[in-house]
Formats: sequence, C-alpha cells, structure tokens
Amino acid sequence: MLAEKRKLWSDRWLQKGLELGLKKGLEQGLKKGLEHGCQNAARRMLKRLIVRKYGAVPDWAQARIDQAGIDQVEAWVDAIFDADTVEDLLGVAPGHD
Repeated sequence: MLAEKRKLWSDRWLQKGLELGLKKGLEQGLKKGLEHGCQNAARRMLKRLIVRKYGAVPDWAQARIDQAGIDQVEAWVDAIFDADTVEDLLGVAPGHD
C-alpha cells in the first residue's frame, strides 16, 4: 500500500512536471514565433518602400535586409524618407567602395 502511494505521488509529480515543461515550452515558442513574424513583416515593409521609392530591390540589398535585426530594419524604414538612393539608405553595395 505504501509502495502504491509512492508510485501514485511519483506519477503525479512527473505529470505536473511534464505539464509545466510543456506550458513553458509553448510560451517560449509563441514568443519566438511572434518576434520572428514581426521581424519578417518589418523586412517586407522595408522592401515594399524601397520598390516604391527606388524601383527593384538589388540582390545585395535584399541580402543585407534579410541579415539585419529588427532594430536596424526599423532604422532603415525611418531613414528612407531622407535617403536619395538605396546605397544611401543601406550603405555602399559590396564591391562598390
């Protein structure tokens, strides 16, 4: 009887631990997913603004935008109103120093 109670408690603690771990994992996954979604949305918006202002997005600019973090992308979105060219906005294209 004591052994049965120990097993029951052990099983309950294991179940609680699994539930807590799953909940925490889901929360972390959701947070990462939202961050990733916001970052992708900001990149898409910047590319749309570049197309509207300068024309097609050059391959080097596409790569630079795709590598940038959200803070950098937001800074470029703000700066697009003052930049005369894509190079002014994102920096000099590779090989054109």
